Amino acid sequence: MMKFPLTAMALALFMFSASALAGSVADFETGFRDTYATYRTALFGTNSGDAHKSKRAIGDFGDRWRDLISENGSVPPPGRS
Repeated sequence: MMKFPLTAMALALFMFSASALAGSVADFETGFRDTYATYRTALFGTNSGDAHKSKRAIGDFGDRWRDLISENGSVPPPGRS
């Protein structure tokens, strides 16, 4: 009779931890996409030959990259399977 409450509690804990993990993965992916967009802007700026635009775009990318690293450390959240 004691098996059902333990099983229900284990299942509830698993679901809670899985949803927390999914949130951190989604947050990382959003930050990475934003950072990648600034990288593309910098890449196109350097390819266009516009030095002022390139310098600003590279600075923006560097700021975003530092933010992404500081938020996630050297180990990003695990990816989705």
